[in-house]
Amino acid sequence: MAGRKFFGNFRSLDQFQNHLLFSSMFKRVDRRLKRKAEDEALGIDGELKQALGIPDTDSDESDSSSDSSEDEAQAEEGEEEDVGSIEDEDDGEDVRMTVAQVLENPLYISPQDIDMTACFVCPTKLFKGPSMIQIHLRSKPHTRRISKFKQQSALASPQDDAKEYVPSKDVQESSERLSNRAKKKNARRASLAEKRKLKQAAFLARREKRSATSQKTEGLQDRTTPKSSSQKPVSIPKGGKIPPRKKRRTEKPKSVSP
Repeated sequence: MAGRKFFGNFRSLDQFQNHLLFSSMFKRVDRRLKRKAEDEALGIDGELKQALGIPDTDSDESDSSSDSSEDEAQAEEGEEEDVGSIEDEDDGEDVRMTVAQVLENPLYISPQDIDMTACFVCPTKLFKGPSMIQIHLRSKPHTRRISKFKQQSALASPQDDAKEYVPSKDVQESSERLSNRAKKKNARRASLAEKRKLKQAAFLARREKRSATSQKTEGLQDRTTPKSSSQKPVSIPKGGKIPPRKKRRTEKPKSVSP
């Protein structure tokens, strides 16, 4: 079933929401006129209604409208998890939309109830009224699912069946996200690991610097220290005086007599 059947001639989401608003107002006025005509046909006026304890049509409608406005105000102040939405257990009729249609506008009028609006990427949700639709479109669950749909249909053809790329219903999306506490814990661990790496690198750099300095100092000492003499040390007697060197006696050659 093409998307044109659900959206009619509406070219934008604002036109679609305005249509829903005026349609609900028209139906409420139509019901009020029908009830009034039935009461007049039966000869029931306001005094008789009050005597019988029957609520007046106008007051009943005003109460219902005020209740609906209060519900909308509460929905706007509620949590982000699709406030005011209705769980649709069984769609009954298989709604078909292309990938291009869903990317342009994932909303469509429910085939079971024309007063309700459904979301293609959130198939279990139904919404009544423009305010509920706006709350759903801004909610985090819808944002996550539409992002997932865009990722899965990135390589798909615009005319492909969008149902093949809708995120699974049984996937717990909350489990895909880390809690804030877990994020802080992981960030703290990463920071500590980075600090340990920096400290270890600084320690190794200091050790290499000390080793290079020590080797340089030893080299300078080796060059400045004189080498040991190969001569034997002279022993000094106890008196402290060095005895004079003895002259070698040279023997004269004996004369040979003739």
